[in-house]
Amino acid sequence: MKGKILLAGIVTTVMCMTTLGFVYADTNYTSGDLKNLQDFILGKETNDLNEKNYDLNADSRCDSFDVCMMRKEVTPSEDNGKILVAYYSLVLPGGTDASTSASRVIVDGKPYGTTEYMAKVIQEETGSDLFEIQTVEKYPENFSVLMSQAGKEQREGYRPELATHIENLDQYDTVFVGYPNWWDDMPMVMYSFFEEHDFAGKTIIPFNSHGGREFSQTIQEITELQPDAEVSTDGLTLARETVYTSRDVIAEWIADLGYQKNNEDDSPKK
Repeated sequence: MKGKILLAGIVTTVMCMTTLGFVYADTNYTSGDLKNLQDFILGKETNDLNEKNYDLNADSRCDSFDVCMMRKEVTPSEDNGKILVAYYSLVLPGGTDASTSASRVIVDGKPYGTTEYMAKVIQEETGSDLFEIQTVEKYPENFSVLMSQAGKEQREGYRPELATHIENLDQYDTVFVGYPNWWDDMPMVMYSFFEEHDFAGKTIIPFNSHGGREFSQTIQEITELQPDAEVSTDGLTLARETVYTSRDVIAEWIADLGYQKNNEDDSPKK
């Protein structure tokens, strides 16, 4: 209700501006008022504005002059409402080992990790940005040795050091997050990733490749790691041996979610 009253006041002020040709600025809005307005317009909780400076004319007030600054907060722009696809994946060398072979995809002569290929298709279908999660430490290229190390890291609660970092997470509203299923869990680097970044107010859409256990409990883990984010339960999980033929499946999933890009300007429809 407070947001509606504030919105009505601002609309009235704008009408006065149009009719009289000048701005009548006798209302001193607080950062709480501005947040209520954002919540009302966007229909969802928004970030705290206490640290934001909307005193446009430096008169130590937050009035109808300064409310104009709200436009960047409530109106999507070229730098707002973007989508990010963040993924962790390893490309293991080819060989006779069935598990190793199923963990890689060859497309146009180039090898991809299974989750990496899923991320590539999602990026192409959504027109989003792509971010690879990498570790400082290099992992074994032998699948059996890799799985042994992954199990040891899980038992010890180890947090691998990240070699890559998202520079400007604020510009993204939606983040697709991909990872393989290792021992019924995410690789421990994903815990490092979620503990480093704050996804509050954003939508997280998980996707993964697996050897038979699909998501296991990883969506619940992400929800616990990011309690202030909206973690989708409509993620996509694919058996790793099927990933190389999954482009149409991924495209259909993206379309069902409503994130398929607009081919006219390469921007997502969402």
